[in-house]
Amino acid sequence: MQNNPTTSKQRHSYTRSCLLNPYIIEPAMGCKSGKAQGPEVKKYKVMVTLDPETAHPFLLLCEEGKHVQDTDTSLHMPDCPKRFTLYSCVLGEEGFTSGKHYWEVQVLKDGVAWLVGVAAESVNRKGVFTSSPKENVWALQRCNSEYSALTCPPTPLSPCGKPLKVGVYLDYEAGQVSLYNADSLDLLFTFPPATFKEKLFPFYQLWGGAEMRMV
Repeated sequence: MQNNPTTSKQRHSYTRSCLLNPYIIEPAMGCKSGKAQGPEVKKYKVMVTLDPETAHPFLLLCEEGKHVQDTDTSLHMPDCPKRFTLYSCVLGEEGFTSGKHYWEVQVLKDGVAWLVGVAAESVNRKGVFTSSPKENVWALQRCNSEYSALTCPPTPLSPCGKPLKVGVYLDYEAGQVSLYNADSLDLLFTFPPATFKEKLFPFYQLWGGAEMRMV
């Protein structure tokens, strides 16, 4: 039986409220700029294919899982345990339990907002969650032309120029997630080291007409 998809108005309201954490946690001490590791991470590049079984009903996947667009309307997809049904998210098909990996995404349309990063397999697919390491999501957000790393609370970022292509670097054993401007190889942010205990997947969230291509 298919779940009724969240309306556009509800979805945007829930997302905004979940990103504004009502509690105070000490700020992250991640790196915020520079070109550390930039050229080096390219040698770990993998090509991401999006998993259609995880895609929220508002997300249209095409080009054999290399392109995703927020349509802001339900595409009436059958529900399954892997599918996000509250937030307009989608995961990559391949997950990682070891090693170093790097992938890129081209932002074709900013829309209202988008998130790019990494999520654990256990991320909540059916209900409210906060996109932060506290709930096993490590992501960069662009919302209303402002960028932030989704720590708890979020860390505002001021990238040099508008990143049109974002690179995500994962070092599983080191517990590292870093985000880059993939064109300039400027380091946008490195999250504080984590201890990963489960499979991690490329993670994307789009709303308000945002559109991306895996490159």
